Amino acid sequence: MIEETGVVVAREGDSVWVETERRSACGGCESEKGCGTGLLAQVFGSRPVRVRAKNPVGADTGELVVIGLEEAAFLQSSVVLYLIPILGLLLGAALGAKGPGGHAELSSIVAGALGLVGGLLWARRFSTRAQRNPRFQATVIRNLSIGHASRPIQFPSRSNRAVS
Repeated sequence: MIEETGVVVAREGDSVWVETERRSACGGCESEKGCGTGLLAQVFGSRPVRVRAKNPVGADTGELVVIGLEEAAFLQSSVVLYLIPILGLLLGAALGAKGPGGHAELSSIVAGALGLVGGLLWARRFSTRAQRNPRFQATVIRNLSIGHASRPIQFPSRSNRAVS
């Protein structure tokens, strides 16, 4: 389970909007100042991010909560959104290189661009379907505000395990 702490900024039916701070993984790294990721984090800074999450614990506006997302759902989304378009680009470019005689380079560029667009369209379609699938939605798993007890939440998954 991937967890992140944030503040509830709005309620919307049985869901809430949670504002978290975008951070890089460089906080505990000793080479923070010498790597590209650390430099990018310094340039772009940490901006708040709003995430819509299911709210089975009944959190209210202004409360500090922990939201969670299954690792498998995160990994599958990452593969589709990042890897599929790149593979479409590479496959299209490779197939285009076998194009007509003296125009192999041009056909490789065009076919690569078409492969990239095809991969992006597939990722968009996946994203649209994932928005309706509870497995791919963040969920408030704990309310950290004073006076609210934490209780385990049952997630719909293959293993159907409780998370506390």
